[in-house]
Amino acid sequence: MIMDQVISLPSVLKSQIPWVLINSCNPLIHFDGHELPPANSGLAAIGAQNEWKAFRDEANRVKAGIRDDFNQYLLNNGCEAIDFKDIPFFIKHSKYLNIYGYPLELDYQDMKPLPPNWHRFDNLKRQEKHMIFEIPMKLRNKTGKLVYFSLGSMGAADVDNMKRLVNILSKSKHRFIVSKGPLHDEYSLADNMWGEGSVHQI
Repeated sequence: MIMDQVISLPSVLKSQIPWVLINSCNPLIHFDGHELPPANSGLAAIGAQNEWKAFRDEANRVKAGIRDDFNQYLLNNGCEAIDFKDIPFFIKHSKYLNIYGYPLELDYQDMKPLPPNWHRFDNLKRQEKHMIFEIPMKLRNKTGKLVYFSLGSMGAADVDNMKRLVNILSKSKHRFIVSKGPLHDEYSLADNMWGEGSVHQI
């Protein structure tokens, strides 16, 4: 069984079927510790470690109630609770295999080694045959580099942030193919962009 989730599911944990966790988010959501910047903080990996602690302390305070509720849900369904000191989010690691796609140059392995049963890949590439994509006519004859832009389905659901980023990128000399996300009809793209609700990454 393959899981690309951000919460633990009792049906999987209790199934006794070997399962693989695939992470398509920033890997920090699975690892915590003073050696690493906190997940979702946007804080740099170098310097300002006092800011890491302040963010982590506040995140732990804000999330304490929902973490308790989620652990109670797991316990009520016959599963062990999550130790949020080691795992900052709501999904247990698989004892069988955990994989994630993240470029080595951006990864955090130089700061903290991977736990057992974790493996990194530069990317997770689709292998479907007959996937043909042509550069849209709107962008074909414009100048500038061609950039694929996606925040993933969860990130793209933040419409205010997507509008903000579209506005910033609209001032660029480059062209953008945008995966607009599940709320794609709630905002428009600039002249140097083309996009749809979902655009294959590779």
